[in-house]
Amino acid sequence: MAVEGTAFPFARVHPALAQHDVLFGNLECCALPENALARAPRPAMTAATSQLTALTDAGFRVVSLANNHVMDAGAEGLEAMLAQLASMGISAVGAGADVNSAVRPLVTMVGGRRIGFLAACDHSPSWARRGRPGIAPLDWRRLRAQVAELAAETDLVIAALHADVEFASVPSPWRIRAVHRLVEAGAHLVIQHHPHVWQGIEYYQHGLIAYSLGNFVFELEGNSYQQYHPQTKESFILTVEVGFGQRGQPDLFWQATPVTIGTDHRPFPVPDAAQPGRIRELERLCALLGDARQLRRYWKEHCLAELQRTLYAVYYTGRRGNHRAALRGLLDAVRRPEERRYLWGALSGGRY
Repeated sequence: MAVEGTAFPFARVHPALAQHDVLFGNLECCALPENALARAPRPAMTAATSQLTALTDAGFRVVSLANNHVMDAGAEGLEAMLAQLASMGISAVGAGADVNSAVRPLVTMVGGRRIGFLAACDHSPSWARRGRPGIAPLDWRRLRAQVAELAAETDLVIAALHADVEFASVPSPWRIRAVHRLVEAGAHLVIQHHPHVWQGIEYYQHGLIAYSLGNFVFELEGNSYQQYHPQTKESFILTVEVGFGQRGQPDLFWQATPVTIGTDHRPFPVPDAAQPGRIRELERLCALLGDARQLRRYWKEHCLAELQRTLYAVYYTGRRGNHRAALRGLLDAVRRPEERRYLWGALSGGRY
């Protein structure tokens, strides 16, 4: 962006992003003014506040901040980013100066219709508390109550969730059940992210659920944690057309535009010749959502692999003499709700 300008990140997909009533995405970084950026404790996931104009160049109107990197520069980064987004006319949901502001829904008017947005994340170290800034905690009971309230006050309810285990090609059974209950409470569209790979999409009752959209503008080349996992470079833009008929519930029609993330970390549309194969893969993932046995098998295998990696990391950290860090890693795996998910998944044979 310093060389090419702030339109650079989204330039190759700009035609696919343009001409929509609402462009909504997950903004997974924090931002600081240039004079504070040099002293940021974790600069890799920190941008300059001036660079956030890339979002207005692309046409974004609403962003979710409920993710595990918004607090990488602490309260200072969150405050600076919220102020900059507001000055650009971009609405944010899912983070705030305390838990009350972090969980507060966003309601916006589009074409004479009221659209309600909610966002939450299961990354407990970044959760907002009373008197402490952070992100909206993923509290399913609270979310269901908020969805029900928004459904009574708005025409369309959209929930953005950042949760589950990374690099899994299927959602966990517990997340499928929990999201179904959100739809039963009144959510119309549930958009999810964090696994870094794409997962299936399904209609459930009156709602549409996208279980993971994958990466988008994201540093993959040279990122050893990401680049060697299958499908981290494959993603899609989800377009949802909403029709308001006479039945009392909006009609939702979706379309996926496949993209690939290049060596410059930017997404670009998949060539026409390759699109049918990518759509077939998405259809396969969608079909898996209706096969409970296959879902359990995939999920059990993934949870066992996650458990193995955790135990290896603890073991080798201890062998290098860092016993305190090894103990902390073991305690985190048991203490943090987001880490316990794959433990329960492995122990339950993929049923949880």
